[in-house]
Amino acid sequence: TGVQTCALPISEEATVLQYYGNCYYFSAQSDLAKKYYHQSIQKAREAGNDTLINLNRIRIAFVLSDIFFLGTTCK
Repeated sequence: TGVQTCALPISEEATVLQYYGNCYYFSAQSDLAKKYYHQSIQKAREAGNDTLINLNRIRIAFVLSDIFFLGTTCK
């Protein structure tokens, strides 16, 4: 009896963190987006998922370019 929980594999956890980052990016909350992208990179490193690491780096570059070129500093 009781509820069983299953932990996500590390690579899937990294993907979920990236999705959170995407939500915050598209909600114009740059700081939170960067936070989740960096957390996703850490998990992706643990999983050895180079593709996910690179995808997150690209997303961080978009966040930084928005801040630089558009002058947005959303919190």
